[in-house]
Amino acid sequence: MTLTLPLVIVAMTASIVFFAFVIFGLTGFGSSITAMPFLALLFPLHFAVPFMLLLDLTAALLICVQHNSAVDRVEFLRFIPSTLAGVAIGLTLFVYAPVHALQLGLGIYVLASAVRGLFFPARNLKPIAVGWSGPMGVAGGTFTALFGTGGPFYAAYLTSRLKEKASLRATMSALVALNGITRLVILFTSGFYGQKNLLLLAGIMLPCALVGLYVGSHLHWRLSSKQIIQIVWSVLAFGGACLIWRNI
Repeated sequence: MTLTLPLVIVAMTASIVFFAFVIFGLTGFGSSITAMPFLALLFPLHFAVPFMLLLDLTAALLICVQHNSAVDRVEFLRFIPSTLAGVAIGLTLFVYAPVHALQLGLGIYVLASAVRGLFFPARNLKPIAVGWSGPMGVAGGTFTALFGTGGPFYAAYLTSRLKEKASLRATMSALVALNGITRLVILFTSGFYGQKNLLLLAGIMLPCALVGLYVGSHLHWRLSSKQIIQIVWSVLAFGGACLIWRNI
């Protein structure tokens, strides 16, 4: 099996993947929303989404195995039914529906949420009500299945309810893994992994993802929860702006 992509495309992909997984190591999510606007400039969406899924799932499982005890099991279990429903909706749309309007809508939502988090942070407010786990889970599962970028919905809920940064990171990773395993089975059986260069490119990029994850994980323990939250919102603002720019 030989990779038939130009060297410059491979090098650009490696840079994108490395930076995206530094963010993943810091926060437990964010790799796809960081990478997808740039990968979409290089590859079709139906190639980029299953490609990033393989790397995301690997990273999420590594964090879950290493920090299993930090996962908030109550919040994680609460998300399972709504997340699986969202994944089913998202995969149906991914296969059959035009995604331009949905991408634009996601970009607007992400940018608006990030601006609010950066410039108008909530102070001394009660945590988001448990009932919001349902809509957030459906939205997160749907947009993760569509674009690999459903993390903002989970983050909006969990950052309000989990104050320990280790628990937030581990629980986010567990949700990414839940999404990833479900999507992997469905996309594999639907033939998306038969695309030329996809599996080989993912294998070549895996070391870049693991090095980025390592760097991000070490930075995670050196930064305060406030700094990490600010980084998360900054990344989301950038990713949202790129999605809007890409789709207007």
